[in-house]
Amino acid sequence: DEKYAAAFWRYFETFQAANPPYFGENWMNGQEAGLRLMVLVWAGQVFRQAEQTTPSRVAGLAASISVHAARIPATLLYARSQNNNHLLTEAAALYTAALALPEHPQATKWGKTGQKWLQWCFENQIDETGEYVQHSTNYHRLMLQTALWVSGIRRQVSGAPLTPPAQENLARAARWMLSLLDPASGGAPNLGANDGAYIFPFSSLPFHDFRPVAHAAAQAFLGGGLQPGPWDEMALWFG
Repeated sequence: DEKYAAAFWRYFETFQAANPPYFGENWMNGQEAGLRLMVLVWAGQVFRQAEQTTPSRVAGLAASISVHAARIPATLLYARSQNNNHLLTEAAALYTAALALPEHPQATKWGKTGQKWLQWCFENQIDETGEYVQHSTNYHRLMLQTALWVSGIRRQVSGAPLTPPAQENLARAARWMLSLLDPASGGAPNLGANDGAYIFPFSSLPFHDFRPVAHAAAQAFLGGGLQPGPWDEMALWFG
């Protein structure tokens, strides 16, 4: 339905006009820029064949992705000092930009930096029980969604696999989420910080239902998920 593509481009162009690069509150946070970058790349793929997606709009989107990627390295040291989801998502954004804009002069640097810190996060931010460093059910879910995104785009370009320790930790992390899941409601204990963060909400199920992410993560990192149900949609989006 072209109306969805039209809405995306209208809102994208409205945001561009109202938020010049690196000015104002929407550019203060490296993580926010990184999350926005990943969604722009996703939308660029989803609406690629739409009539509304003109060459000039594609060029504008590519330029915006480039500007977003350039915002991240300046404060990556701050993200590293936090050692939490900020570093993970900002690394994922740099890796995403490198794959989305392979001809960009900074693409190689973005890709190496992003991959380095992604591997580091997956190897060091998940403990031997599978729990994420932030001791938060919701941020554990956010980490798994970031891993699903990275895994999905990596497969599209036949990228190098994650290191064995990273893969093992993600398998543990998927099991950890499943172990807390109420299969009847999809709920999980509201452990630790929960500010409502929920990236890539590719599901019609509500925020408090953890089954879409648990199912997709189990399929991706354990080789099998929950029984079929309305929680399948996110796994389909992530491939």
